[in-house]
Amino acid sequence: MDEQIRILEARFRQLIPMERNAQEIYSDLANNCSDPATSEQLRKIAKDEARHLAMEKEIIELLKGSSGGASSGR
Repeated sequence: MDEQIRILEARFRQLIPMERNAQEIYSDLANNCSDPATSEQLRKIAKDEARHLAMEKEIIELLKGSSGGASSGR
């Protein structure tokens, strides 16, 4: 079971830079968009990406706890 948890944790860690990148892109698009409605939608998507990032970090912490993560370098 510990191996499965380590795999899950590694996969969630792979998502973090992608979520950050997506959040930055959507924020940049929103800041450079002249249409207020489109800009607002892009800001909502950027906020959603930030929420994904926070959830992934929480899941990683839960997985660390499940696998006895105290010895994982914290």
